Amino acid sequence: MTNARFDVAKIATLVEELKTATEFRACCSDLYNPELHIGGVVRDNQGRAKSDPLFSYPDSGNIDKTKLEPQFWLVKDSGLYLMSNAVKKEGSGRSYVVYAAGCDPEQDPDCHENSAAIFGGDDGVITLPVSWYDYAKEKNKRVFNIKFSGDSISLNL
Repeated sequence: MTNARFDVAKIATLVEELKTATEFRACCSDLYNPELHIGGVVRDNQGRAKSDPLFSYPDSGNIDKTKLEPQFWLVKDSGLYLMSNAVKKEGSGRSYVVYAAGCDPEQDPDCHENSAAIFGGDDGVITLPVSWYDYAKEKNKRVFNIKFSGDSISLNL
């Protein structure tokens, strides 16, 4: 069991991004959710349904973007960080990210080892509800802990 720790004050910037966004991006797991697809059917870029043996990869263009909701993404690649799924306005720069304690590649020499110890060695993305931030704020917490235990994660305040 390990924890990823985040500064609640820094997460507030992600929440502001979500509040001002007019459009949201789909995460990898969203691509396989038929409820988000036009017509309720997951299709690839050739229009083949997931049940078709020639199906390749879900087409993000088949997602009904009006069904996407604000969420946090917990991302592990060159570090471990939270970001929002808000679509940034053109020319507004890179998406804001909040690194977990010890997992910022610009600041922490052991970033890769720390990130792997928490999340595992592979890169990945996990969606998290914005309500976790709301709950942490409601409890006046300064630290947002995400607990990893086996194959589950939870908010640990």
